[in-house]
Amino acid sequence: MADLLGSILGQMDKPPSLTPKERKLRAAAKEKDKLEKANLSVIRRKIQKSITEFLNDPTLERLKLEPMDKTGRVMAHEAADIAGLNSQSCCEEETEKYVLMFKKEFLPCDAELAALRRGEVYKPSTSSQGEQTSRTGDGSPTGVVTQPPAEKRYISKYTHLLGTNSEEAIAAVANQSYGLVSSHRKRDQRSIEQTLNDIRHKKRVKSKDTEEETS
Repeated sequence: MADLLGSILGQMDKPPSLTPKERKLRAAAKEKDKLEKANLSVIRRKIQKSITEFLNDPTLERLKLEPMDKTGRVMAHEAADIAGLNSQSCCEEETEKYVLMFKKEFLPCDAELAALRRGEVYKPSTSSQGEQTSRTGDGSPTGVVTQPPAEKRYISKYTHLLGTNSEEAIAAVANQSYGLVSSHRKRDQRSIEQTLNDIRHKKRVKSKDTEEETS
């Protein structure tokens, strides 16, 4: 058996030997792969160190990392997730993209996040609590328009249903426990007898429909 196997192996062609150029290319590829792994390890340790210093400093609200490629940003997001931080890739230019991390208690608003994704500086609006600044065609402010309270807007919107007299207006005043519609207007105004009659009528109609379907 051993002689048969030896004879078969002896008749087989030997694997082709590499040329000097191929050996050089293979060695260069191995060396490049080794350098890339070492570089990623350095980047990972640098990110972890920055996150540790960030977490240990209670005065800091956000951490901005230096621009890096997609692989580096993926590692940064993974490290932020492990550390319990929120992270966001910022800037639209690929060569200038960086990762910005936030502590849970200092998360920015959606408008600021949108601006950061575009690589812009966030400028919060000066209008608040229902105030809006109107502008002319050149963008200059012309004045402040104050919106009426929510309950007045509700009454104005549903005047055709509520009426305009004082009693209807009072009934539509907001109740903090139930929202903009008064709890009095949500209450069932029917008597007990009327409610029972309605229930009986619904049962009769349902029973009749069932009989018609089975027949």
